[in-house]
Amino acid sequence: LCHDKAAGALVAGTTMHADCPSATPAAAECFFALLDAGDLSVKEKAAAPKGTRCAGVVGPVKGGMLLCTCQGDFGEGTPWFVLSTRDFRAPWIETMSRLPKDCRRLLYAGRPGLFLMQVGSRIELWDWRKGRCVDVACKDFKGYRFEADGDSVYLVHPKYLVVLDGWLKRGLT
Repeated sequence: LCHDKAAGALVAGTTMHADCPSATPAAAECFFALLDAGDLSVKEKAAAPKGTRCAGVVGPVKGGMLLCTCQGDFGEGTPWFVLSTRDFRAPWIETMSRLPKDCRRLLYAGRPGLFLMQVGSRIELWDWRKGRCVDVACKDFKGYRFEADGDSVYLVHPKYLVVLDGWLKRGLT
């Protein structure tokens, strides 16, 4: 779920599974939805490609453009695309780019265009506007969770926490 202030809307993705896939799916398809931020009514919806089990909205790339993923049985690398709130539709799965096959997690870093991605044991900072990795927070991550909050990155390990205080503001805009 992501708030697009300019559009006065929330952008959401759906999944076909119940909590922790605890029940047989009741639907065979997933959607991306544009919701009115005031009353949560559906303004628009776009079908995710056939075979998508989870339509994910990761975060804003820039105004009116959001990084989205389609998780399913699509081979190596999770398909991704940038969704426009003005032209609200998902592209064909065959035309989508793919995350690295060893990508374990992708999350919004709190600034438009910036995302943290775990690729193998590396925690990388990606600038989606440039289409590349711009820095590395950790080269050999052995923890189980990482988060971005404000200008800092938190690396959670079983018995300790590493705080990279101010790491996200090191010359990045």
